[in-house]
Amino acid sequence: MDYQQNTELTLPEYGRNVQQMVEYCKTIEDREQRNLCAKTIITAMGNLKPALRGSQTLWDHLAIIADFSLDIDWPNEPIRTNPMRQRPDSIPYTDSRTLKHRHYGRLILQMVDHAKQIVDEEERKAFALLTANRMKVHFMAWNKDTVTDQHILDDLRTLSDGVLDYQPTELQLMNVKNSDINLRNDVPLKAQSRRRRRNNRRR
Repeated sequence: MDYQQNTELTLPEYGRNVQQMVEYCKTIEDREQRNLCAKTIITAMGNLKPALRGSQTLWDHLAIIADFSLDIDWPNEPIRTNPMRQRPDSIPYTDSRTLKHRHYGRLILQMVDHAKQIVDEEERKAFALLTANRMKVHFMAWNKDTVTDQHILDDLRTLSDGVLDYQPTELQLMNVKNSDINLRNDVPLKAQSRRRRRNNRRR
């Protein structure tokens, strides 16, 4: 066998032998002999891929290897295009707001959307404070520098399309330091310690 061939294999997993068999099958003039040859190739392909024996996939692979030009009596209608050459659909971003505010995470966006739906102003303000505090924790978890409350509230206004528009005098955010951040669950360590002590007392 000549291993120095430059012909690109359509499906390399079946090897050059199968591809040469397919090319030979295409040259057979007698249709019955061509059908028999195709079935022999399918058997050989099934030996190489035991999990695909008896499946339509083998016939589809035969059509791909033959570049869809093999004239035989197909047991079922084969595919007509090579799916590996089709350009996949682009994956759209679920929310354009994440492009500039990825450090806040998807949960923050969900909290912002929920706050926007709250009708009662006091309840919405309270939930906005909860959201802003969590945003501050997220920001401090991924940025070494400190952040002002004004910056967090500006981001909150941007994420909410202007619905949650508050000033630091209206929402007083908690003080957060880098050393207080636990990256695992985004809760200040001091708060965790208080909660742990409270749970231990209950035991």
